Amino acid sequence: MLNLTVTEDEQGAGMQQLPINEILFLQSNANAFIDVHTKNKQYYVVGSLKFWESAFEQTELNFFRLDRGVLTNLDKIRCINTSLKVAYFDYPLKTDTKYCTISYGRYRAILNKLPPELPKIEEEWL
Repeated sequence: MLNLTVTEDEQGAGMQQLPINEILFLQSNANAFIDVHTKNKQYYVVGSLKFWESAFEQTELNFFRLDRGVLTNLDKIRCINTSLKVAYFDYPLKTDTKYCTISYGRYRAILNKLPPELPKIEEEWL
């Protein structure tokens, strides 16, 4: 199992090994860090999203860029909102369901990479 060294805050406190298969998505933030989202927590790593995209491409991991600021573990997506172009990581949806946006330009490519039986909704829900 592959792990990623992450911290619990941007100052480097709480360094730990996180199993990569627990990652839902990585998101660039305004402070030049990458937010690493799991189902219940958020961690931080340094580097660019481009670096992590390249690193994951060298493995068998199924990460894909959803938009310019989000790199997602496609295996963790549980539902797509076709109206809003949003990927959800729980289904059925709950009030605390994590989600990320999908760029219009990458939407079709992402749909082709996801299982056809993946639930798709059209409601305006966030």
